[in-house]
Amino acid sequence: MEENRTRFRFSRFTKGLVITTTTIYALVLLVAVFETVLGILYLNGSLQADSKLAGLLFTGVSSDGYSGFILAIVILVLIYCAMGIVMTVSSYMRARPVYLTIEGDTVSGYDLPEPSKWKRGRNFSIAASEIVSTGISEVKLYGRTHTDALVINTAGARFTIPALDDVKEARRAVERLR
Repeated sequence: MEENRTRFRFSRFTKGLVITTTTIYALVLLVAVFETVLGILYLNGSLQADSKLAGLLFTGVSSDGYSGFILAIVILVLIYCAMGIVMTVSSYMRARPVYLTIEGDTVSGYDLPEPSKWKRGRNFSIAASEIVSTGISEVKLYGRTHTDALVINTAGARFTIPALDDVKEARRAVERLR
């Protein structure tokens, strides 16, 4: 007798979104680091205003107008980008083990109600007869990025499984069991 098994994994689209966001943050961070180093060298007197490197630094700013204030703004951008990378990657690492498996009359998965928080998820396994309702809700993945999540309600618990490959199909599969 063949066992009916359906499995849904972490969304490839969401993975691509995380990679794209991290790459953008990294590129801006690289420019900010470069600008910070050049700004420190200029303000320290080690970089002459008429040099080619200073020409890169003064794009959009006259050499007389460069000051510690502009350097402070660049450093803030650097910190913002570094924090963006940390938050994006950490949210991805917490959400990566997300899955939903339907095997026979058992539903199991990885419950992660708040992927953007520093809390780990937990594995669960419930009988289909315990399911009271299902739904799709939007949860914050990182920053201002949200993703759809499958919500499974039982009499005593609520399980939220974010960023599945096909949330609507996963919900239909769970609903067919009820």
